[in-house]
Amino acid sequence: SLGCRIEGAAYDGDEALDIINETEPDIIITDIRMPSMNGLEMIDHVKEQFPDVVIMIMSGYSDFEYLNTAIKNSVTEYLLKPTDIDEFEETFKNLKKRIDSEREHSDELKKSKTYYLDNILNLMLLGYMDDEIIEADKKIVENFGININNCAIGLLCIDWKEDIHDKKEIYKKSVDIVEICNSIAENEKKHCHFFMTG
Repeated sequence: SLGCRIEGAAYDGDEALDIINETEPDIIITDIRMPSMNGLEMIDHVKEQFPDVVIMIMSGYSDFEYLNTAIKNSVTEYLLKPTDIDEFEETFKNLKKRIDSEREHSDELKKSKTYYLDNILNLMLLGYMDDEIIEADKKIVENFGININNCAIGLLCIDWKEDIHDKKEIYKKSVDIVEICNSIAENEKKHCHFFMTG
């Protein structure tokens, strides 16, 4: 009902790490006392690899030292067992809202940076940027995995087979193609970026 799914359940920290590495979840709900590797040790490992993951501890141990360690490890919520189901549901809803809000903000920021990157690359391609401006914007370009001192540029011209005369429709279809290409490049972890010019 909250738009979530359970990716897996583990008996101990070692098993949990295998599932986490495979599924890369948004939220982890864990106990502290577990066989083999305890919850706090597991959280240490998780935070190294997935610093943005949201963690909720549900434990029957209210010892301050555990709570203090959990806070240091950026644990988002700490619920004591036995946990009231309504309290759990309310806490989980708040976590989901927080993730959705952060993701929305992150998407907007990414779009804004991508738009800025496209403009920089267009100006470079057309020869309108001097060395001083290029140096100032170099970091932004490099953050996208593009080394402007050692990169290749390819041009793709689309010959529309369909009978499209509406410039807005052509622009929209071109944007769709660029987004699909960038999505594939990102998923394949390729250091390339597609943008429209002209």
